[in-house]
Amino acid sequence: MGTPSQGEDLTANTGTFGENIPFAALGLSPWLTAALSGAGKATSTHIQALALPTILAGENVVIGSETGAGKTLAYLLPVMELAHRAHAARTAMKEKAMAYYQERRAALKEGAGGRERVGEYSSLAEDYPWEAPFAIVLVPNGQLSEQVLRMAGEVLGQGEGEGNVRVEALKGSVDVWPYRVGSRAAPDVLVCTPATLSSFDREVNLFGEVNILVVDEADMLLEGDYGRHLERILVAFKRADKVHTTRSEPLTQYVLAAATLPSYGLKSVEELVKKRFPSAVRVHTDLMHKHHPQLTQVFVEAPEDLEGKIAMLLQVLEKLRTKGEEARRAEGGKEGGKEGEGEAQATILPKTMVFLNTATAAARTQIAVQAAGFPSVAFHKEVRREEREANLQRFRSNQVPLLVCTDLAARGLDIPDVRQVVQVEFAPNVVQHLHRIGRAVRAGREGRAVNFYDLGAHDLVESLQLAQADTLERSFSRQRGFRKKIKKYGRDYYRLPGGAYRGPGWEEEAKGRGRKGEGGGEEGRGGKEAVER
Repeated sequence: MGTPSQGEDLTANTGTFGENIPFAALGLSPWLTAALSGAGKATSTHIQALALPTILAGENVVIGSETGAGKTLAYLLPVMELAHRAHAARTAMKEKAMAYYQERRAALKEGAGGRERVGEYSSLAEDYPWEAPFAIVLVPNGQLSEQVLRMAGEVLGQGEGEGNVRVEALKGSVDVWPYRVGSRAAPDVLVCTPATLSSFDREVNLFGEVNILVVDEADMLLEGDYGRHLERILVAFKRADKVHTTRSEPLTQYVLAAATLPSYGLKSVEELVKKRFPSAVRVHTDLMHKHHPQLTQVFVEAPEDLEGKIAMLLQVLEKLRTKGEEARRAEGGKEGGKEGEGEAQATILPKTMVFLNTATAAARTQIAVQAAGFPSVAFHKEVRREEREANLQRFRSNQVPLLVCTDLAARGLDIPDVRQVVQVEFAPNVVQHLHRIGRAVRAGREGRAVNFYDLGAHDLVESLQLAQADTLERSFSRQRGFRKKIKKYGRDYYRLPGGAYRGPGWEEEAKGRGRKGEGGGEEGRGGKEAVER
């Protein structure tokens, strides 16, 4: 593949995983391809095959693909490769800075009669300048920081040291920048949240030394409180780039990654990306914003109350347990008694993530599931972080078959072998729906999603069912935005008169015809009448 042009749009026809390109053909050094082979990753996914050469070419890049397609390694591998290439030059620069400050300290000590000036120069570390990483990866939370570290470690742990690449995470609130020349060396790649990094947004020299900024889960980080922190960070890099321009030095390279880039409303994430990074090369798969063909979905109408939904969940789990026990007997296995009962249940039940919309609902559901004899762990904001991480590890390592969670577990977490997702409470919007059900089809394997929905989610579910293999962008909205559009246009917003799914672009056509849900006549009819139809 040739070097892409700025602003070019590159799409991979994914279908299912297969016919992937060896990493050795994508521009990675032998040490990194050997480490990848040692980690069992000899070939790329489709999004990785598109992203690696583009990032290595120095372009600003927007990576978009369905969940589980390998986005993390799509940016992490080329960033580690570029850090490796720059290692010798960065080491020489650090040694030069170290020599300079050693000479400076010697002169200061000589001027003080051989004694350090206690108070002014009480330690070498305090007098040394800050040291910056080669690249910074921004993620929403500590769980995703740990995941990026784990994925980097799986690869780097297979190398023989010639890569000289270190990846670290900086967690929580940090008042003082911890990396200084001659004291604590900065890693090549630093992983942190926007809130952590924005604390240092006035330090132009620090941002000026960072070569690459990666924004993972970009749609989330561009909005709300995350967006305010990210805005400060981008302004800091812009100031640093102005200094670079006067020195004819390379500008910061930006890489954004997301499974969804919503295009709804005045604050469209898609439009924000286009405005801030107009020259970025866009690489994405054709399954982005679509239901994955490897996923089987079932939509089940449910009562409004949580107790009714929990009762339905227990019925689903009981059927799965019965089916698992029958399959086990057919294979000649033994039924588990009290001893090792949890382990036996974990092998009988498929690995399942159970989603609810609030921590309170998740806690009540997990208690009910556990009381009914189904081993489970909880993952939501009301569970202490240490316990959450322990619960996630138990689920990841197949010690328990059920993870009862909120959307805190919907994004980014790479949990192997999840076979099923149950939405006890339906996602508030299509973006969260896609992230939730995507847990069951990571790395191209087949999965299943059982979706409970009540009257409040009926129109959203109907639009998803009508879309089938088409893009779901017509149904994208904020939590209340979809209902507002239904009220304005009626159900014609997402379906044709014959019942088929209406693709994107209809809203502008409707405006052109004067159909705004408020006019009279056959073409202008909409609003309340269309809703009640």
